[in-house]
Amino acid sequence: MSKFLLLALGLAVAVVVAIALSRWLLDGIAQHLGVAVAAMAGAVGLWGIGLAARVPLAKQNRFFTTIQEGTARIILKGDSFDRAVMAAQGRDFRRNVGPVSGLDRWAAYDVVDSPNPKFRGGFSFYGLYPFRDILKYNWEVVLYNEEGKKEVVREKRLFVDLKEMILWVELDGNEDVDLRKVRYLLAVRGRFVNPLKMLYEKPEWLAFLLSELATDARKFTSDKKFEVLARNKNQTGAELGLYFKEQPREPGGPKFNTLKHIEEECGFRLLEVNIIDVTASQADIDALQAPEKARLAGEATKATAQAESDAMEIRAAAEAKRIATITQALRDGGEDARLQRMLEVLERAPGGPVSMQFIPGLSQILGGNNTAVDAKTIEKIVRQVLAERQGQGRPRQGQRRK
Repeated sequence: MSKFLLLALGLAVAVVVAIALSRWLLDGIAQHLGVAVAAMAGAVGLWGIGLAARVPLAKQNRFFTTIQEGTARIILKGDSFDRAVMAAQGRDFRRNVGPVSGLDRWAAYDVVDSPNPKFRGGFSFYGLYPFRDILKYNWEVVLYNEEGKKEVVREKRLFVDLKEMILWVELDGNEDVDLRKVRYLLAVRGRFVNPLKMLYEKPEWLAFLLSELATDARKFTSDKKFEVLARNKNQTGAELGLYFKEQPREPGGPKFNTLKHIEEECGFRLLEVNIIDVTASQADIDALQAPEKARLAGEATKATAQAESDAMEIRAAAEAKRIATITQALRDGGEDARLQRMLEVLERAPGGPVSMQFIPGLSQILGGNNTAVDAKTIEKIVRQVLAERQGQGRPRQGQRRK
């Protein structure tokens, strides 16, 4: 076979092979493209199913959870801590903001200011349940509520509240310089800045906080008088708040910041301390108030006596004026014979008040009616008038002097 024929046959075979390969490749590409499209459709379908299912799953905290603004969730791996997630405007865990090399495990979860103010809450996929789960713990706190009343909260919680709260704090067992028992009622404002310290290092955080504050309050009170502490509560609150921050735990020792110590130990930052009330035992209060009560009682007795004296003087003056009026009326309008008849009746009358009608002619002289008068007083006046006339030698009305 000539070289040209062999060359032509080779070219023909190459063309056939090329065509066959091209068709096979095109079929393969189409087939793989179909698989890819099907895979993408399946992925989209699964994503849609996930979107539809995440709401009911998040309500049950299965695979998904919801994170409210100002709260954190603790995610477990088995029974052990795995990680924490939070949502707070302008704040985040330190580990999400910057490097944490050299810090211990819990310090990486300090809540710090975040340069990214974006809200990170809402639905969150936390892992495959039950290999991952949300921590549920017992929460107990005593709050000073908006109505100024004590509110005890006990509940099971799946979150840690990172918002500010106001604690109701009662500090007993304090003694002033006179050994009087002093009790403080405080409203302490603060918030958690490390939820893991509270949950894992100091689950008894509230008792720890109260113990630390009580220790300082006892020392603060020991050289002061109760009446001074109670007189100006605002000033006492300011001084006590400063004492919590700057006071030596040992005589002559360095200043100690109790509020900072509480934050480092249990992750709760105290922002403000206000005194609501300063009280002592009722016996001590009564003893303190006894001199003032005695003084006030003396003044009240004196005032009462003076009032009674003034009233007696007023009554005496009124009685004297009334007697003078009756006396003058009998002098001017009473004939001796009429006065003598009055006297005879009055001598037989019982003591005490009697009606004017009982004494003949008295109502005509005095212009009264059935008004009651004192019989003995009228008798005395009548005798006085008769005696005056006899002493002066005054003629009886209706007669001339001989």
